[in-house]
Amino acid sequence: MDDVTGLSPGLWGPTEFVVQPNCIGYRDQMGSEREIFVPQGALEAAWGYVENKDWDELAKYDTCVNQGYSDQDYVQVSVQFEDTSSGSEIENAKLET
Repeated sequence: MDDVTGLSPGLWGPTEFVVQPNCIGYRDQMGSEREIFVPQGALEAAWGYVENKDWDELAKYDTCVNQGYSDQDYVQVSVQFEDTSSGSEIENAKLET
């Protein structure tokens, strides 16, 4: 039994529900700050537009005005801990949806 997790090595830990952020903020080429609403599943693309300074694509997103999350936005994940033989630190953990 692991002293940190209370689980036997290799067993699945607690199940959690997570959600991708649905709002991100950025500063455009003119120095204006904007916070946009990002639908679930589109975060990677939107963040790519921010990193590449693609202001035209970012302008297509609605302004974030506290849209919140629906029950369908949440994804259930579990964490599996592996025996690392390093004492109390958890070095190897992986998520599974």
